[in-house]
Amino acid sequence: MNSNSIFRPLVTFLLCGQIFLYLFSWESAYSDDAVGALLFHGADAALPQSALVAAGDILFALYVLAYIGTLVFARWSRCLLAALTLLGGLWIPFNGVAISSGIEAMIGYYLTVGDGVIVALSFFSAVRKRFARS
Repeated sequence: MNSNSIFRPLVTFLLCGQIFLYLFSWESAYSDDAVGALLFHGADAALPQSALVAAGDILFALYVLAYIGTLVFARWSRCLLAALTLLGGLWIPFNGVAISSGIEAMIGYYLTVGDGVIVALSFFSAVRKRFARS
């Protein structure tokens, strides 16, 4: 399987994963005690909770924009995705102490690894030629 044949399906899969992670109602999957613990988010955060929520919404929208751009091989999208991947990691300490479920952590991990694969393919494989034409 070459990089050209896996690129779009991988981007589509990551886009669906981001949307699922953002929209899924996690409360329905856990007991009341677990939900109480999982809702603990942002203790000692650098920003107020409302700012953290707004920043999360903005990051989600930017990720969706980057994925859609990579699907159509827009040159700017691979730079946006690379920046979001780096900034996403740097953003974590601003959230303070947060608790996530194992499922959320697993999905987030694989989305980040997938983002790295997309960035690498878009800059360092035959896929980069498709971005040069846009």
